[in-house]
Amino acid sequence: MTTAPAAATLSTPSPSPSPTLAVVRATRAEAAGAALTVAGLSVLERALRQLARLPDLRIVLLTDGAIPLPVAIPPRVEVRPATPDVAAEIAALSREGGGAASFVVGADVVRRQSDALTGGVRVVDETTRRQAEDGIFAELLRGDLGVVARYLNKKISFRITRYLLCKLPVTPNQVTLGAALIGFLGCLLIARGTYAATVAGFLLAQAQSVLDGCDGELARVRFQQSAIGEWLDTLVDDFLNLSLLA
Repeated sequence: MTTAPAAATLSTPSPSPSPTLAVVRATRAEAAGAALTVAGLSVLERALRQLARLPDLRIVLLTDGAIPLPVAIPPRVEVRPATPDVAAEIAALSREGGGAASFVVGADVVRRQSDALTGGVRVVDETTRRQAEDGIFAELLRGDLGVVARYLNKKISFRITRYLLCKLPVTPNQVTLGAALIGFLGCLLIARGTYAATVAGFLLAQAQSVLDGCDGELARVRFQQSAIGEWLDTLVDDFLNLSLLA
């Protein structure tokens, strides 16, 4: 995996337990990779959404106009024009925050959740784009999965999420409801009691089980997790379990 160059760390007047200023550098130097799409988001939009989920962090996007900005920029992100002397501008931002600890990330860097704030993969071409996307999906494979989920369902759901859902304008909640319809149709077929209908019904129930993993995967790779989504997923699972038993 290609590793991003170490980010410049600014000196501070006193030690700080964690950085409080994140500067995203979106200049012509990062243009080759920043606009590429990784798991349904441009590399720049992914960086902004990921940083915006961290509490107590001031986020400043420095741009010289070379990279198209996302349509929806998180409200916590301050957009400022970049000057030729980016280093001096970053130092000035740190002084604005009273010498706050700072770190700089390039708009062409993809960081996994487990990566350090200044780590990640620098995306410059299709090869590094695939490497970054591989890392994101590999991180979704939790250690507490059962045998069927790990060796069957996830192998299918990862491909559906990565190569289909990430390319479509669908939300995780829409995937949840679509999977619920498939599962309920399976319950209706099983209720008919014939051999063919029962087999078809259980196949649809298995398809729902696979798609039930896709909504969470899509939510995590797009940073669209929500309390409503978790509630809806639990409600659908309980409803289908009761329907199958009935």
